Amino acid sequence: MRKKIIFLLSMVMAMSMNACGSEGPDLAQLPPLETLSPEAEEAYQEYVPGTPVMIYQEMLDGGVNFQLYDDGKLVLSDADITIDLVGTSAFQNYADMITDIELGKGVTRVGDKAFSRAEKVEKLIIGDSVKYIGYSAFSDCTKIVQVQFGKGLQEIGEFAFSGCTSLTDITLNDELEMIGEYCFSGCTGLKNAIIGSNVSEMGDYIFSGCTALSNLRIASDVGASALQGNTCLVSIILEDTVTHIGERAFSGCTSLRNINFRDGLQVIGDYAFSDCTALKDLILPRSVTEVGRGAFSGCTSLDMIDIHEEAVVNLQERVFSGCTGLKNISLGDGVGGIADYTFSDCTGLVEISLGKNIMHMGENLFSGCKALKSIESGSSIGKSSIKDCTSLENITLHENVRVIGEQGFYGCTALKEVILPEGTEELAARAFYGCENLKKIVLPRTLQHIDRECLYGTHSLRELHTRANEGEWYKVKLDKNWNKEAGTHYINAFNVA
Repeated sequence: MRKKIIFLLSMVMAMSMNACGSEGPDLAQLPPLETLSPEAEEAYQEYVPGTPVMIYQEMLDGGVNFQLYDDGKLVLSDADITIDLVGTSAFQNYADMITDIELGKGVTRVGDKAFSRAEKVEKLIIGDSVKYIGYSAFSDCTKIVQVQFGKGLQEIGEFAFSGCTSLTDITLNDELEMIGEYCFSGCTGLKNAIIGSNVSEMGDYIFSGCTALSNLRIASDVGASALQGNTCLVSIILEDTVTHIGERAFSGCTSLRNINFRDGLQVIGDYAFSDCTALKDLILPRSVTEVGRGAFSGCTSLDMIDIHEEAVVNLQERVFSGCTGLKNISLGDGVGGIADYTFSDCTGLVEISLGKNIMHMGENLFSGCKALKSIESGSSIGKSSIKDCTSLENITLHENVRVIGEQGFYGCTALKEVILPEGTEELAARAFYGCENLKKIVLPRTLQHIDRECLYGTHSLRELHTRANEGEWYKVKLDKNWNKEAGTHYINAFNVA
């Protein structure tokens, strides 16, 4: 029995050895394995853990390809978006999943209100093919934190991103040409903004209500009320491509301390920086030609104004009215006109020097400047220009002065001496009215007319001189009340040196 078992085991082992040692089929005789085409190989991607997987796809009206991935990203491509996409069933069915939106190839336009109130979306990628974003396209997308603007974007419509309260930073490219009104209004989380240089049309109020915006760099003209009332804005850099700042563009920006104006700026609009109470220094470049009405009025911390000596500029009404921190002002010869009330109620102003080429000096220019002690002017004095400057002690007038306007030095009670330069032709009505401490006046030989009550109330006047001889003096046209209530009624000396 034992021999039979051993024999059988030997047979099995022999059979196994024969099987292991067999060479098998001839591989050269087998057909070649099938390989993928190059196109198929490119399309095929081996799955890598963590790679987003498309979970839904649909072709929407107009040919828009709707592709949703498991990481919450929605990719839209192939056609313009002309419908309220948020209102479609495709979007509604997955609204709670969609956190990112990418506008891909083939999308050139985004229609009005296309994504308005997409409240779950946090990130937006606008592809380079997109040229136009319509009215209120992304308004009230309250969770959008980041927007990546494509290189091809040319126009953003009105209210396009208004109410995107979580948006913190924006950088708009140099291809952009137009920004609509209220575009980013109410973006209360916006802190930093950069605007490219080719914007030829910027709507009004584009950043209104952006109360957290603290830094702005802009290379295009600024629309009216663009940042009016922004209380967090600290710094503005305006590139040399900026030529115009609109009406009330930065009015009421109470934290604004620094403005970098560059050569190229031409016009600062009415009340553009009014009530910017933290603004301290102002340097205007030589390119500026006009500063609008009340442009810096109420800037109570402003203590230095530097207007480039080559600037040919006109200052409109009340430009610096109420700038109570101003102490010294020097206006160069390029200043051609100063309108009414330009420096009125600058109660801290002590000294001012005016250029010689001012063709027009407005009314009440320094009215209410109670601390003003000294003024130097190379141009005529306008109506009520220096009225009620009760601390004024010294005036220096140069040869281009032709007229002392009506009530020009009215009520300057500290004034003691006035020497009028040759070239002065007229003293208007009440020019020195109420200058009760005025003791000496020297009149030029060029004088032609003295109007009514010019010296009314100058009770301390004792020296009234003229450089003219007696013959020349008698040719001067004198109102019958020109010296009424004056301390002296007669010329004390002729031909004064």
